[in-house]
Parts: sequence; structure tokens; C-alpha cells
Amino acid sequence: AAWDAARAAAWDAARDAAWDVIRALVAWDSAADLVDLPPDVLRTMADLAPEPVNHQAVLLLPWAIVKTIEESKS
Repeated sequence: AAWDAARAAAWDAARDAAWDVIRALVAWDSAADLVDLPPDVLRTMADLAPEPVNHQAVLLLPWAIVKTIEESKS
């Protein structure tokens, strides 16, 4: 039970941190276009896109991964 509670708390903290990053990036105008992209596209953009898009892609990657995992559960 303690393990499950710790794991749930860690996921909640990670999700909260990811939401904070997303809010900051959406405020950063062009990042709003990247929010719905899948992780593979963001990885490619992180490698190939010019600044600041490559930085935005890197910061959104954890969100995209968590979102993909959550969508696969439903």
C-alpha cells in the first residue's frame, strides 16, 4: 500500500510539473502549436528544428509521453 501511495504521489507531482511547463509554453506563442504532437514528432523537432522550436519540443516531450500513456489506458 505504501508503494502504491508513493508511486501515485510521484505521478501526481510529475503531472503537476508538466502542467506548469505546458502553461509556460502556451504563453510562449508558437509552442501552442506543438502541444498536440506525438512524442516521435517532438523528438524529431528537438533534433532538427531551429531555435526556439527545438527547445519548446524538448520541454513538451515529457507531457507528450505522459499524455500518450494516459490515452492508451482509456
